[in-house]
Amino acid sequence: MGKFVILFWLFVLEGCAQHWEKLGGTQQEFDATEAGCRAQSYIQFPVINNQVQTRGGYTSPINTSCRRDLFNNVDIHCTSTGGIYTPPAYMNVDINDNARASAIESCLYAHGWSKATRSSSQPQIYSDQPGRLLCNVGGNLHASTLEKCRAEGGTIQPTVSH
Repeated sequence: MGKFVILFWLFVLEGCAQHWEKLGGTQQEFDATEAGCRAQSYIQFPVINNQVQTRGGYTSPINTSCRRDLFNNVDIHCTSTGGIYTPPAYMNVDINDNARASAIESCLYAHGWSKATRSSSQPQIYSDQPGRLLCNVGGNLHASTLEKCRAEGGTIQPTVSH
């Protein structure tokens, strides 16, 4: 049952994946723009690691068990377990991570890219991939070849040159 629930949520989350799109934009243009935005964000907001405690230190409880001499009513052999100290756990957190992510997002918007959510049935829009055209099938735009677009019952849309 648990596996089916996990598979269900993976399918749902994959179907609602976010991506960046720009009419007339290509994957290569996006990759170059994102790399430039990322580099600029690291200049503006360099990595500053801060050590954060994720778990406190503790000592495990001590348990003592004894065997009794039933004739004399005394403990003859006792053993203790536990009493082990576990130190606190720490991890490094980059305190500029969120600011850097916001800077990258703002930069991409400034370069004409916009965030979109698509279902798994809607391909990502990159209109001038080599050998591909922008195809409109029922209001959904996607990159396609002329033959595939016609087979899907779509129409070719003009692309915006940059």
